[in-house]
This record gives sequence, structure tokens and C-alpha cells, in this order.
Amino acid sequence: MTLSRRGFIFLLSALPFAPKAGLAQSVSKSGDQNRLFDDTERRLLGSLCEQIFPKDEFPGAIELGVPGFIERCLREGHADWTGIYRAGFRSTEASSRSVHQKAFLELSFDEQTRLLERMQTADLPKADWPSVTAKDFFRLIRDHTLQGAYSHPKYGGNRNKAAWDMIGYYDFWVE
Repeated sequence: MTLSRRGFIFLLSALPFAPKAGLAQSVSKSGDQNRLFDDTERRLLGSLCEQIFPKDEFPGAIELGVPGFIERCLREGHADWTGIYRAGFRSTEASSRSVHQKAFLELSFDEQTRLLERMQTADLPKADWPSVTAKDFFRLIRDHTLQGAYSHPKYGGNRNKAAWDMIGYYDFWVE
């Protein structure tokens, strides 16, 4: 197999979030096995990911399987980040209630977008973010969402290679 410079850089960009163990394992067909997050946390994760990679004429993060990719990577190799995610979920919820007097999942898509824009610039009440800064959590969820969207489908994201099709990326990975 010949690997272009672009292909090599693409592979390197996915490595920091690839599972530390079991890289060659295929995705489990039963997505509920060994769940890391409860139903509310999963819906919140899905909404955050969809804000960052929304559906338009192409699939969004949820349809691409990004939340499952993130949960799997945390479970299989980056359990140390689970606490950061849970703290970020609590803080996102606190800021949603501070700013909009509603739970994040009750906000409209546009209200969620505005809250994430404020999260990105750390323009949210600091008291809502005691464990992780809003800006750092936004960066984490953004980076992991993009990694899940564009990763090789065998890691659980980029379902049906739809994100690669969207950007015209050739699948050079030999299975």
C-alpha cells in the first residue's frame, strides 16, 4: 500500500484519540454493551456533538455515530477523560439553567448554538464551571467530535464513510 503525505497526516490526526488497546478490533454490534454514560448523558453528548457537526444535506454527528465513537474511546482507553466529560455535562447544564432557565436538552437548536458559542469564548458564569473551564470543555468536545466524524469507521464513527464521501476523501485503508 502506498500512503500519500495527506493520508499519513490524516492517520496521525486520529491517533491521539484512537483506543489505546484493541486498535484492530471491530466495532461491537451491540452498542449498549458496557455503556459508559446514562441515557441523559448520552442525549446531552449527542446534542453537543450535533451542534459541532450538524446535519445538513450530509449526515450530522449523531447519524455518523460520533457519540458512540466518543463513548467507546473513553471506555476502551481514555477512562481518565470520563470525569472531565461528566463535569462538562454538569457545567453545561448549569450554564443552560443560568442563561436560559431551562435544561440544555429543552433548548432549541439555535439556543444550544448560542450557548456553545459562549462556551467557546468562556463567556459563561464561572461559578457554573468549577472543575473544567467552558473553553477547555468546548475544545475537548469539538476535537473529539471531529475525530469521530472523520475517523475510520472501524472505530465506531464516520458510519458508512459518509464524512469521507462528503469531502471526497479516498479510502486508502486496506482492511
